[in-house]
Formats: sequence, structure tokens, C-alpha cells
Amino acid sequence: MAQAQMMRMSPEERAKALKDSLALDSVQTAKAVAVFKESQKAIGEAFQDAAGDREAMRATMTEIAKKADDKIKAFLTDAQKKKYEEMIKNRPARGGMRPRN
Repeated sequence: MAQAQMMRMSPEERAKALKDSLALDSVQTAKAVAVFKESQKAIGEAFQDAAGDREAMRATMTEIAKKADDKIKAFLTDAQKKKYEEMIKNRPARGGMRPRN
């Protein structure tokens, strides 16, 4: 699933998508919801703090995503972690140059 699409999903929807991709159990799914809610709150605060500074926002968003990834990996099994790391590696890059038509 594209990262931009994931960012528009609610924390519960994102956790369900992760559950479906990684076969999370109910405890892991609940932890994922908590991580996604925390990162959503941090993103909202970062938007307010950035005051239109796109570079600052980009750096902050990258840091928030990394922290969320690390928290998620902390409760995954080794097999799930390996698959999750592949998912992270295959995410489209954010903020890069887009081709113009």
C-alpha cells in the first residue's frame, strides 16, 4: 500500500492493514494502534510547529516515521520483523522530484 494512502488512513485502519500483512495477533494489533495514534498526534503538532517550513516538516516527518517503525519492530516476531523491514524498504520515497507532464 502506498505510504501516502497509509497516512490518510486512521490509526485503526493502518493497524488492520499491518495485521493483514504481517498476521499480527490481537495484542500486537492493539500496540500498533497505539503507535499509530501517537505518531498521528506528533505529526499534527509538527505541522503546527513548522509554520510552513517544508524542509523542517520533512525532517520531522522522517524522524516520526522512524520512531514509529522502531516501536512497531519492538513487538514483532523475528519473521514479522523481517517482512516489515522489507515493507519499509519498498516504501516509495517521500518528497522527491515528481515527473512533470
